[in-house]
Amino acid sequence: MEICLKDTSKKIKKIKVEKEAKPIITVTLDLFQDADEIQKTDFLIIAKMIDEGKSEEEIDIASRKLDDTKGDITG
Repeated sequence: MEICLKDTSKKIKKIKVEKEAKPIITVTLDLFQDADEIQKTDFLIIAKMIDEGKSEEEIDIASRKLDDTKGDITG
C-alpha cells in the first residue's frame, strides 16, 4: 500500500489542473499524506503488538483508539 500511495501522490502532483480543480487536488494530496502517516506509524504499532503476542483485548483497544482518533481522516 505504501508504494501505491507514494506513486499515486506523485502522479497527482504532475496533473495540470484548472483553477477550479486545485482545491480538489490539495484535499486529495492531504488525504494521501494522512493515510501514508497512518500506514507508517499506527499500523506498525498494531502489527508490532500482534508480533509480540499481545492479547486480543489490547490489540482491539489499540485498534479502537486508532479508529476513534484517526478513523475519519476526511474530517
